[in-house]
Amino acid sequence: MPTLRNPALAPGFRMSDLITDGRRVWHMAAVGYTKGDPSKVDVVTVGEIGGPAGPLDADGLIPAGQIPGGGGGGGGGVSIGGDLGGTTSSPQVIATHLSSPLPLIQGGTGGGSASAARTSLGLGGAALLDVGTATGTVAAGDDSRLTNARTPTAHASSHAAGGSDAVTPASIGAATDHGYNPADYGLLAWVGDPGYLAGAVAVPAGIVHLMKIKIPKAMTITNLVFYMANSITLTSGQNFAAVFDTSGTRLGITADQSSNWATAGSKVCALTSPAAVSAGFVYAAILFNGSSPPQMGRYGQNTIYDNASIGSLVRFGQYGSGLTAMPTSLTMGSMTANSTAAFWAGAS
Repeated sequence: MPTLRNPALAPGFRMSDLITDGRRVWHMAAVGYTKGDPSKVDVVTVGEIGGPAGPLDADGLIPAGQIPGGGGGGGGGVSIGGDLGGTTSSPQVIATHLSSPLPLIQGGTGGGSASAARTSLGLGGAALLDVGTATGTVAAGDDSRLTNARTPTAHASSHAAGGSDAVTPASIGAATDHGYNPADYGLLAWVGDPGYLAGAVAVPAGIVHLMKIKIPKAMTITNLVFYMANSITLTSGQNFAAVFDTSGTRLGITADQSSNWATAGSKVCALTSPAAVSAGFVYAAILFNGSSPPQMGRYGQNTIYDNASIGSLVRFGQYGSGLTAMPTSLTMGSMTANSTAAFWAGAS
């Protein structure tokens, strides 16, 4: 250590006394009284109490090289802890990653790889596809191909009765009706099963005879069908069949049937224009004029059961007298129950 000449000290100064000015520590290490004033200490040494002995700098300060480093790192720096080790000048990473994937509940993906993360998040293969319209892409929300794509299409008209691929009770596993239906006879609707006809009876001339037909659903009627039991002589231009709705409006009419009705058999009478009808009821009407009356197929005697009213209108009625042409409309309040018979009629 360097030897410094100590300034004057007061008499009686003890050799073990210490003096500090905050940064300098003076240690009276060796004192000898020689020549001169006995109040002066001849020699002092300088150092740090409890620290390494060594020379101070010119200002009496401990050089940085003599300051020991922190406990954990190398000398000349401050030690650091936590996930880092070493010193500020030479840090070392201790913890590089988690030992297991961070679960979803803690904000992680739950997977240790991209594939595992997609599986954990339930993304599937779609997460790897581009947005586009080609094969192997996912569709955007405004993709024009998706416009109205889920709107059900209308039920095909061909599935209706009489259509090219009609839906039947048997085709859908529904219970079948063991009785006969109009479709069994190639018809759309009828007054009733012709198998129950009791015979034929002469039709009075000049009167519109009406037979009520139940229409189960909207349909288009092209023909009216009757049964004539005999050959007859008719007046040309005065024999017609027609369709009326329950308000009395005529929906369709045939051409003159004088030739068609002249012989016996099942008579198909074509309307001049098809008649579109709604579900409910319509009337098939027939008007005859000639020198000998036709005999039409009929049900049993016209009892109250044969001609029971449905609503305010009878099933079998008659209208007018002395007519030679089919009316364009009927006053339904003027229709009366048929006093002759309950004639059969069908529609196709």
